[in-house]
Amino acid sequence: MNDWYRLTFSADDISAAKHLEMEGHFEKFFLAAGSPEDATLFRGVEPGNTIYYFSPGAARIAMKLITHLGAAKSAAPTSEVVLIAGHRPLT
Repeated sequence: MNDWYRLTFSADDISAAKHLEMEGHFEKFFLAAGSPEDATLFRGVEPGNTIYYFSPGAARIAMKLITHLGAAKSAAPTSEVVLIAGHRPLT
């Protein structure tokens, strides 16, 4: 599985703290899987929306969460993103 996934939260979702709930669930999957090096969760912003990106490694450990939340397959992020969970990629 080498697919990235993208999950969009509206401003109302952010106000309702739905993103924080998702981040907490992802952290549980991440820790239960032994904190894999390739499992990362990133956040980006588009007008009116906050976008979360699950790396392929994150998708492998958290597919249940991704499916439950209705995230969609996507390309890797091309705009500026912030690391939310996981290991900082080496550059």
